[in-house]
Amino acid sequence: MLFIHVMSISRPALALTFAVSMLTACDKQRPIDTPAGAGNPQVSACTGCHGDPKRTEADPLVNAAPPVSPSGSATAPGVGAHLAHLHGGPLRGPVACQECHVVPISPLHANGQVEVVFTKADFAIRNGATPRFDPTTASCATTYCHGATLAAGGTNQAPSWNGGASQAACGTCHGAPPPNHAATSTTCSSCHPRTVRPDGTIDVAGGFHVNGSIEVTGGHPAGWADPSQHGHAANAQGLGGCRACHGQNLDGGTAGVSCASCHGAGWQSNCTFCHGTRTAGWTSAQLALAAPPAGTQGQVATTDRAVGAHARHLAGGLIGKALACGDCHVVPADLGHLNGTPTITFGSAAKRGGASPAWNGVGCSATYCHGATLNAGGTNQSPVWTGGNAQAACGTCHGISPSTGRHPDHLGQATCGDCHPGYTSTSVNLATHVDGTRQVGNKITAWNPTTRACTGCHGGDTW
Repeated sequence: MLFIHVMSISRPALALTFAVSMLTACDKQRPIDTPAGAGNPQVSACTGCHGDPKRTEADPLVNAAPPVSPSGSATAPGVGAHLAHLHGGPLRGPVACQECHVVPISPLHANGQVEVVFTKADFAIRNGATPRFDPTTASCATTYCHGATLAAGGTNQAPSWNGGASQAACGTCHGAPPPNHAATSTTCSSCHPRTVRPDGTIDVAGGFHVNGSIEVTGGHPAGWADPSQHGHAANAQGLGGCRACHGQNLDGGTAGVSCASCHGAGWQSNCTFCHGTRTAGWTSAQLALAAPPAGTQGQVATTDRAVGAHARHLAGGLIGKALACGDCHVVPADLGHLNGTPTITFGSAAKRGGASPAWNGVGCSATYCHGATLNAGGTNQSPVWTGGNAQAACGTCHGISPSTGRHPDHLGQATCGDCHPGYTSTSVNLATHVDGTRQVGNKITAWNPTTRACTGCHGGDTW
């Protein structure tokens, strides 16, 4: 007699026949009224020995599956997981009868033999699995549908036909999480969104669970180490995407992998890790090395906003000495500044003389260091960040010869150095230039700062 069996949502096809009890039951009247010839003749004939013709299954053939057994028992060994396989459950949808055995078309199958034919079971043989059934232990083994091909640490990959629903739970076919995942990897939907819902339940209707392939859409895409992907994503998202898997401190999280495993120890406090000149063992004393070039995407051109005039401000030049990073923005103390938006916070050097500096995303304006408080005819007091060195030349912050305002031209005889020690018409004293104070003296032997008069040459208050 054939024991009809089908594969469950996540269990291999098992068939259990207790020949003596079944064959003995054939000479007994079943406690179920079997309508002769009603509906499908084949199904009606099947339910004469097992199943229940009173059930109203979507597939009439399912009416013939135990329960009930030929003896009329709903708990006999031959019943087992038939309906669990046929109806499906929280891990897998329903499986058809023929997935685990041939559907008989005559009474000749009542021969007392267990005839489970896994080679016809697509779900059992996928990915090269070679399933087998042991009638002695009433269990199946090495089936795809119970994790045989996963090598992923399932606790029960050889379930018993009569072992109950607990054998079909997360962790039985594969580890929860699998051994190649971190122990903290418990948010399955992060990487398997079409298989597992955010609440942790299997999306059975989606059809991606137990479908022959591992559905993975999370993790890093190919080429992730390239700054055009990695650095850009981290900067634009403010590390939100990184922290979702690697934890708030990026030391493991649900992914169980610390970012330091690739980036190295101390990367979060090394400013040169993202921009500037990459320096192992970098310290805050080397702050200037963290300034672009290069930018976070490897930019090196001064025409790129990520680079711009960083190096010129920090190195100084012919008309101004080097500035500190903090003169234009707060020096970040952690990764909290990664939000994709540069934050300019002008320091005291830009505010000298009562200036109220501003940044408009392209350049700065109203800064002391570009002549906002001088009222002296500079040609470019609002330079563009990517405009180049020509924006910082004599005459851009204040006028030069021919003199303007209170600077007489002395009939062409005076030079800058006549009144400003250390200056010429083409050079400045870097020690005193743009320091917030006007240095006047040299050939002007008597300077009255109260009346702002050059009495050495002009005598009295003749300014």
